[in-house]
Amino acid sequence: MEPRADSQRPRAQSATTHALNARISLRRRRLSALHKIQDFFLSDVRIASPRFKWHTGGVIATPHHALLEAAFGHVQVLAMADANKGRGIFSDITRIELAATTADVPQFVIVKEPTSGPNGQISLDSGACQREQDAYRSLTPRSPVRSPECYATDDEGRLLLEDLTDARWVEQSVGVSGADAIAVVEALGRFHHHWENRLDSLEPRVRVNALAKVPRSRFDQGWTALQDVYLDRLPAGAQTAYALLAAHVDESLAAYAAIAGHTVTHGDPRIDNICFVDNIPIFFDWQQVAIQPGTADLAWFIATSLTPEARRQERREIVTHYAEAAGRPHAVVEAELSMSWLLPGLMSMLLATRVPESEQAASFILESLRRIGTVLADEHVLTQIVRVSGT
Repeated sequence: MEPRADSQRPRAQSATTHALNARISLRRRRLSALHKIQDFFLSDVRIASPRFKWHTGGVIATPHHALLEAAFGHVQVLAMADANKGRGIFSDITRIELAATTADVPQFVIVKEPTSGPNGQISLDSGACQREQDAYRSLTPRSPVRSPECYATDDEGRLLLEDLTDARWVEQSVGVSGADAIAVVEALGRFHHHWENRLDSLEPRVRVNALAKVPRSRFDQGWTALQDVYLDRLPAGAQTAYALLAAHVDESLAAYAAIAGHTVTHGDPRIDNICFVDNIPIFFDWQQVAIQPGTADLAWFIATSLTPEARRQERREIVTHYAEAAGRPHAVVEAELSMSWLLPGLMSMLLATRVPESEQAASFILESLRRIGTVLADEHVLTQIVRVSGT
């Protein structure tokens, strides 16, 4: 009997992973300085609906008692689950079961905190944790999109959040499409429209165009890493697009900074940072919130969260729904989007500097680079930059 085609897939994946890990090992030796990742723009690598291993045994002690008491007063912890330890890059997620004594105390809550070690320290030092706490205190309560309820925060970067484990999740590796994609961009459009004329009311102030604060050398390091590990595994068009981007980083940064239509943006609205309750999108991971073109969120979502096939088929409909929700002419949105694709392109170079600690993370990086590079090629973004620069 001939083996089924799908029975061959694990072996092919294993060979690919082995080759990729060999390249990563080589890069670790050649580019050891990149181990201390300072990419505070890209947040956690997550999977949907994580499986929990419960730590139980009656009422138990937890390092999060102070945070819990700040929110609910004296409560008893019945169980704790390590929700994604080893999967997140900058944050650890713990699910806690409480002995709910009143209607005001939920049965389950989530604690998000910086990881131990250098990556967690980076999220603190870069201001990412503070940005997210500020967003939950003063931004999301005033916004027309849903986010988890934040019950409490502390000075160590922890957040006590609503438990959304039972929400519906879409795995980024699979990709989003159809009604879910439209629901997300309509929510983003409403969010951007809400804030575009309220920027002066923000307190505390939100950073502006965080991309401009990335040291120029980071992009050179990213291009080196991309060539060493990933480039020859990408489609030919993506390879060409990345090479052109690497040769025109300064022009690309300037073109991105010149885009109009500034508002408050989520900063990282990929589908891993979104779940659905009653088909309504709920946005979390607000560490990268920034004032920049609203089409930056749109470009980031489309480039990272849709497969190339779904994007090519649904792009126009998605952009139309976004423009209507944002209250902006479709032609204006298209014009701003044409340069906003540069954001995922430039950010992908920072993504390439990550040293993945698992097969899941390695696959995530490779697929993200493939999707973003294909967008750059399909949209002829760098052709425009080259034509304008004359080089």
